Amino acid sequence: MTPSPRQSTVVAICFITLVGAVTITALNVYEIDDFLKVWAVLGTLVGVITGAVPSYFFAVSASKAHSQRVEAEEKAQTVLGLADGKLLSEAAEIRPELFGHVKRAEKK
Repeated sequence: MTPSPRQSTVVAICFITLVGAVTITALNVYEIDDFLKVWAVLGTLVGVITGAVPSYFFAVSASKAHSQRVEAEEKAQTVLGLADGKLLSEAAEIRPELFGHVKRAEKK
């Protein structure tokens, strides 16, 4: 089962809330010197949070964009596969940078 973005968001918020709660509790319970020792441990965890959480959500959105791009390309290839040669030649005349391979194929 792959996690949904909503589940991932809830987990990330809970994780950040946990670290925040530990930090606030440590500030209230310990003196500054002892709190700095706690912060030294939490600092690594905060670093992981600030790196991992945005990276995960960026990767999810990049993956969605890639799959949408692939789907759009497959649709376009299917439509072009059903089109006649004249339509493809006209498209190559209008946008030669996109259909350069079509002209080379026709020259052979």
